[in-house]
Amino acid sequence: MEVSLENKLEPFYIGYAYEALARADALLSQKDQLRKHIQLAMEYIQKVQNQTEKEMLMKDLHGIEAD
Repeated sequence: MEVSLENKLEPFYIGYAYEALARADALLSQKDQLRKHIQLAMEYIQKVQNQTEKEMLMKDLHGIEAD
């Protein structure tokens, strides 16, 4: 996450970094952190220009919420 933000990667990659953190939170049953990381990923989805990338990230985030 730090590397993504420090290097000002594209929103798609930062969104996926938050998605990865959310998955780890889900595995550790850290519900507050899970909600926080999903919300942050959703904020970055709004900045993604490529529609295919946006849909892919959204689909993966919804998969976490269903777990």
